[in-house]
Amino acid sequence: MNYESEHGPFYKSLMAGLFGGIVVTLANLVYNFIYRGVTRFNPSELVNVTSIIFISILLSIVAGILYYLIVPYAHKSKLIYIALFIALTIFVTYTAFSVDRSSDLHVSAQFHGLLAGIVAITGVTDALLIPYMAKNKNMIFD
Repeated sequence: MNYESEHGPFYKSLMAGLFGGIVVTLANLVYNFIYRGVTRFNPSELVNVTSIIFISILLSIVAGILYYLIVPYAHKSKLIYIALFIALTIFVTYTAFSVDRSSDLHVSAQFHGLLAGIVAITGVTDALLIPYMAKNKNMIFD
């Protein structure tokens, strides 16, 4: 029996987003662990392990679907996708510094560092990893 089949671009983009989400989740969890250890930042109402896992994977899957939607409509789709996600990452990272977490300036500064780092890791990884995995013929989901 031959189980090999050619998967379409939606499947590849979706699987690239899912695998990218796993990579982003692991990177964000490592960053979270190191950042909290170094800064002794403990309040975890908004950013905790559960929210990091759920949001990282969900955002990466959405990024994979957006990659699929951009590919057929643009000539240099990979470059457009990367530029779009880098610009979006810069905007959301900048916006992360304006979030009011606490009336204590020290807690707010620590929260801004944690949130901005997670946003930057997610955005840059999704911008670079998803196009690579969706186009590479030797990936595990091909």
